[in-house]
Amino acid sequence: MKYVLSVILFASCLGMFAQNTEDIDIELQSIIEVLIEENEELAQFDTYVEQLTDLYDNKISVNKGDYDDFQQLVEMGIITGIQLNKLLDYREQLGKLVNQYELQAVPLWDLGTIRKVLPFVDIRGDVDDINVPLNELLFGGKNELYLRYTRVLEEQKGYIMDSLSDGTFGSRYLGSPDKMYMRYRYKFGSKLSYGVTAEKDAGEQFYNENYKKGFDFYSAHFYIKDLGPLKHLVVGDYSVTMGQGLTAWTGLGFGKSPFVMDIKRQGANIAAYTSVNENLFLRGAAAVIEAGKNLEVTTFGSRRSIDVTFGNSPSDTLSVEELFASGITEAGLHRTKTEFAKKNNAFRTDVGGEIKFKKRKGSIGLSGIYSQFSIPVSVRQIATNQFRFSGDRLANVGLNYRYLVGNFHFFGETAISDDLNGNQGFATLNGVLASLHPQIDVSVLYRKFSRNYQTLWGTPFGESSTPVNEDGLFVGTIIRPTKDWTLQAYTDFYRHEWFRFRVDGPSFGHDKLLQLTYRPSRSLTIYGRYFTETKGRNLSSDAEKILDLRNDLITGHRRQLYRIDLRYKPIKEFTLKSRIDVTRFDDGISATEKGFMVYQEVSYAPLSFPISFDIRYILFDIDSWDARIYAYEKDVLYAFSIPPYSDRGRRFYIVARYNVNKQVTAWVRFARTSFDNRDDIGSGNELIVGKTRSEVKAQLRIKF
Repeated sequence: MKYVLSVILFASCLGMFAQNTEDIDIELQSIIEVLIEENEELAQFDTYVEQLTDLYDNKISVNKGDYDDFQQLVEMGIITGIQLNKLLDYREQLGKLVNQYELQAVPLWDLGTIRKVLPFVDIRGDVDDINVPLNELLFGGKNELYLRYTRVLEEQKGYIMDSLSDGTFGSRYLGSPDKMYMRYRYKFGSKLSYGVTAEKDAGEQFYNENYKKGFDFYSAHFYIKDLGPLKHLVVGDYSVTMGQGLTAWTGLGFGKSPFVMDIKRQGANIAAYTSVNENLFLRGAAAVIEAGKNLEVTTFGSRRSIDVTFGNSPSDTLSVEELFASGITEAGLHRTKTEFAKKNNAFRTDVGGEIKFKKRKGSIGLSGIYSQFSIPVSVRQIATNQFRFSGDRLANVGLNYRYLVGNFHFFGETAISDDLNGNQGFATLNGVLASLHPQIDVSVLYRKFSRNYQTLWGTPFGESSTPVNEDGLFVGTIIRPTKDWTLQAYTDFYRHEWFRFRVDGPSFGHDKLLQLTYRPSRSLTIYGRYFTETKGRNLSSDAEKILDLRNDLITGHRRQLYRIDLRYKPIKEFTLKSRIDVTRFDDGISATEKGFMVYQEVSYAPLSFPISFDIRYILFDIDSWDARIYAYEKDVLYAFSIPPYSDRGRRFYIVARYNVNKQVTAWVRFARTSFDNRDDIGSGNELIVGKTRSEVKAQLRIKF
């Protein structure tokens, strides 16, 4: 009977799913673009596309993959945890799937989900694992080398030569305006990886007589998995993800977006780090070990240098004990003498791990991390900083869980922090993902982060970037009344019991999003979105003058966004995309600030021609920075651009890709922004005198 069902499904949907390898590759690019556009914060994870590409190159066997294999699809936001368990239940009850069309018979797997999954799974690949000789494992895989160059064409203030006191000339920035990036990576499937990443930011020094290290930042890793009980091992730079992010989470994590079922943090506890962000990683060694049938142990240790600003400068009259760090610098920029003086002048040590009892439908884990600095960290003694971490040691311990019962997926974490000096804090986060009907999904998440909870690595789901001083409730839903229509919505209410930046007292806020998508075919997608956000904030100086009040009076500042987005693919080679954004910002006292942005994009990607390109032209007129609009832009592979738009002007960019041969691919990108109401752009050393800012970027990929 199951085979008859498969034949019927095959016949009824052949036209919808028929696609060759090139079509799947195009679908992959479309998935990447949509996921990043709807979750723009993903752009900070410049390895997100790399992870998707790795998954695409090493497809999961639908009939042989286990829970951990498919968990990668959940981590990347392609399927939900409930859908994963429905697939595994279906396979246990009915046996192996005959072909990809049978995925439609899996409960809660709609056509949209299947379209997203197909590039990353393989139903035919049922080959048994074989032992790979060590020599082949280390040297028989794929090598990739990336070289990237970026430069702003207009002259910026930091590079202008000034007269010095000794009669010579020098610039404020120590290095050139060239930004350079190099990355080498070796991969043998998903089993082994090693590589080196290096970057020089614009303004930083490159190899010269005063700087012999070449690039300013280097990162390297060696990763291997599935060596008997050793599931994962990383030596070098790595990321850590535990629980729901209250204790430590340095990897990919979704925030508030139309993908309301992706609010649960999920991922492998450790992973190799290949990004150029100079702060979101640990350096040392980490391992995940299977200690029993259902017991998993993660352990890691790290020691790395960090950038700090000294509160007292070293001198003959100060002992080491009298030194303290008045701030940890996280920008990773070393362009001026002042910035360079902060580089690598302190050390940070982190040790920790997790013990987890896990089964397919549930797990419970105890995680912890202990951090210590080589010198104490201090902060300015102001009300906003009263509960921020200060000292040289911090410990975090958390208890996390997940449990699946029917169509309900419960998850959460509760954690405490202790600076070992009498200051302790508490944080908890709990949620549920539910499929109430094949066409209705719901998510609910409650979090409470005390004002004195402290964490150095934690980034859970929430309004703020760190789990501190927040109490909130998020409710989201996805409704699919027909195969062509999708409604996505969420509301999030939160309050802060203590002072925050630009908020001199307790405050509240709430966000609401409503998005309706119409997709009658694979060639046409239209969606409309309404988003509103209200946050408590001090009155602006202008409002203060209007009311003759102090600026510590807190009022609700409201921002609204209206969007219409259309994507049309008349033929395989061409994609047309249009968008209109309208925004409003109101503090309840001053005049309402408004803005709009409109763009048209054309993409050309022929299947049998080595050159493809994307062109976009943007017009914008936005009253203020508070009413700004963000828009994701296409870039060279593994790079992202999400510029904010304000003031009045236009922007243009083109990205061209040339497949020289099977081993070599080249990208070139040119972008220019022109303003009508400004005579200069930027500020400080980034200042450009003029109305335009242009950037050129080139990248080369070599496979061998």
